[in-house]
Amino acid sequence: MDVITEIKDRSKLNDFISRQEDGSLFQTWEWGEFQKAAGFKIWRLGIVTGSNLEAAATVLKYDMPGGRWYLYAPRLTQNVKRKTQNVKLLENIKEIGQKENCLFFRFDSLRADSADKNWLKELGAVKAPKEIQPRNTIMVDLVPAEDEVLAQMKSKWRYNIRLAEKKGVTVRESIAADDLDEFYRLAEITDRRDKFHIHERKYYKVLLNTLAPAGLARLFIAEYQGKILAASLVSFYKDTATYMHGVSSDENRNLMAPHLLQWRAMQAAKRRGCTRYDLYGVAPAESAGALNHPWSGITRYKEGFGGKRVDYIGAYDIVYRPFWYGVMKIAMKIKK
Repeated sequence: MDVITEIKDRSKLNDFISRQEDGSLFQTWEWGEFQKAAGFKIWRLGIVTGSNLEAAATVLKYDMPGGRWYLYAPRLTQNVKRKTQNVKLLENIKEIGQKENCLFFRFDSLRADSADKNWLKELGAVKAPKEIQPRNTIMVDLVPAEDEVLAQMKSKWRYNIRLAEKKGVTVRESIAADDLDEFYRLAEITDRRDKFHIHERKYYKVLLNTLAPAGLARLFIAEYQGKILAASLVSFYKDTATYMHGVSSDENRNLMAPHLLQWRAMQAAKRRGCTRYDLYGVAPAESAGALNHPWSGITRYKEGFGGKRVDYIGAYDIVYRPFWYGVMKIAMKIKK
């Protein structure tokens, strides 16, 4: 008999997620702790058959303009073969959504965009009007030898890496509070220059303080003559290292520090046993070359490191309050 329960055992949840083909860092115990520490309400829900955990979901409550809320499960593990458990889990999430006065439940996953979507229709899910996690990314294969990984890159990118090395740029790993302060200072500079969205300082601090002790995240710092020129926050989970956040200075941009920074992070990931480096977020293929796409510049930068494009199924919504959901979609169109 299936029993819906709150998961309170860290190792049981993490073991289940790690064994799933689409298991993600965003569904681990540690990510839930990070979200709680960042101020969000969370639920860890599971379906147990006998003593076995058959399905699990870490669900977050996010706020919206106008004093409204929605539920969200990032990178939800979705086993299509366990439709009964999926339905029971969604029914329990719906009960939470109704109690919390939420408009809808949004989820995304690491399922391929080419995957059969009929089961989503069976669950009553509709395509979300907005993505939260990147739907499109580029994965660099780290299995080959380092010189082969380099050979997959564009020649200009290899040149820039060698240039940064020759000019004396160095890269180190860190979890130090001072380096995190510098990371945020550069994030503000990057935001002003490139119009990227950045989180509050607390977000990065809590993320690093929660994930780093478990070996799930590190800062990579690129320096020149004692001055930090670029930094990145990289996560490590299962076989994948993910370039989650990157920042850079306006100074000494001719030294190509960000190129060396990425390469050193790939080398570190390879030493940790990772087989993939996720560059995490590029423009859709049909828009990658469009000058007006907000991610066109960063997409060209990431494409230079080689790798293959991966497109996910994207975010879907299960709607609880159709009227207000419709109002939200209209407001989003007007805002555009």
